[in-house]
Amino acid sequence: MSEKAKLRAVAATGAALIAGIGFAAAQIWGEGAGLPIVAVGATVWTAGFVAWSASRRHP
Repeated sequence: MSEKAKLRAVAATGAALIAGIGFAAAQIWGEGAGLPIVAVGATVWTAGFVAWSASRRHP
């Protein structure tokens, strides 16, 4: 698997996980609860993904 494919797989996994958690929160606490969780999750995931990606490219 190429490096580009690995990065895409990790990004897609994170996006699916965030969407799933947001959907679950909306089901449990109502529709208004899902959006903040998705927004915070996406921000944290993006920051972590960028840091992880950079560390793989520049060890």
